[in-house]
Amino acid sequence: MSESIQKFKEMADRAETIAVRLGKADDIAKALAGALAHQTFLKAGKKSHIDSDNLSERTKNCVSVLFGENSNPFDRNFDAKENILIKLDTKSLPVSSLKYEQDGDMLKIILESAEAKSFDPKIVSVEKEAVPTDLLLLINPAEAEVESLLSETAHKNAVKLSIKEKSLAVKSTEILEAFFGEIPDEFKEVVWFLAAHEEKTNHPPKKETLALLGRLLDQNLAYEKIKKAKEALRPSDFWKLFGRALARSSFEKETATTWAFLPKTDFAKTNEGERNLLAILEEMRSLRPESNFFALLWESSLAPATKSINALLAGNDASKLKTLAELLGSFPASSYFFAKGFATFSEAELKIRGFIRRVL
Repeated sequence: MSESIQKFKEMADRAETIAVRLGKADDIAKALAGALAHQTFLKAGKKSHIDSDNLSERTKNCVSVLFGENSNPFDRNFDAKENILIKLDTKSLPVSSLKYEQDGDMLKIILESAEAKSFDPKIVSVEKEAVPTDLLLLINPAEAEVESLLSETAHKNAVKLSIKEKSLAVKSTEILEAFFGEIPDEFKEVVWFLAAHEEKTNHPPKKETLALLGRLLDQNLAYEKIKKAKEALRPSDFWKLFGRALARSSFEKETATTWAFLPKTDFAKTNEGERNLLAILEEMRSLRPESNFFALLWESSLAPATKSINALLAGNDASKLKTLAELLGSFPASSYFFAKGFATFSEAELKIRGFIRRVL
């Protein structure tokens, strides 16, 4: 067991309540890793809460199939609590003693002060205060999201589960083995799906992830369950939209960039929404993982007509991707980022290509 996993296990052992946060992206890898952590805490007898509000129904259905069709992997056994906080400025009103008494349904809080006669009620405030959870776990958060995620959930301790050194599948496995000594049978298909999903976009392949997949091959996996999960995540309408993206795709040899374009008519004709763009990008990456960059440009029906072209960009080099994101006024989330507000496809393509050349 690595030192970092040992420290995390010790923090989790001391915690009674744990919150798992996935961030804003509808990302199947984050959803699977978050659900695995959440279910690990529940199985270990902890009170755990996971926020899955930003996940699509397809993502939730896929995760549910892998955990068992009658299960709810995002179900929680506690909700965040709040206390009523009464505050006053003791510089303006020095308090010598405090007591309370019950008068029927009325609770009286009695303060004794030598300055009571000059008391101004305006110095007293009543507000809600969230009860901090013992441990907050952030699943591979985007840099720009970290501060808001930390502030949104009151906590005593926080840990980030990132992919800087190891994949989410490998880290999830290390956590499972730290708690249970092995991967519990009910989680094996989940780990397999997560590892296979991450590995198909890796270039070069990651040795630890491949080794994990090799170990799981000997575990009598339920491949029918895995097949149903894939169908839940990528139904037939998705492949219609993906096919249109492929029809308008090309590989630019000079910059080793894979390009694809989707006008808004494609969304209407396939009955698919813009929420599935990340999934399209993932499938593009799996077809040509050796590309330096991937650029999926689309025309949004949600943006003003003069600024309706947006881009979803990805890359395998974290440092170069971050630089490209900064040049385009954005920030990376995992290995991708969004750039929005172009007037035309041509403008977006020329600007992005120019910045890619600068990065390379």
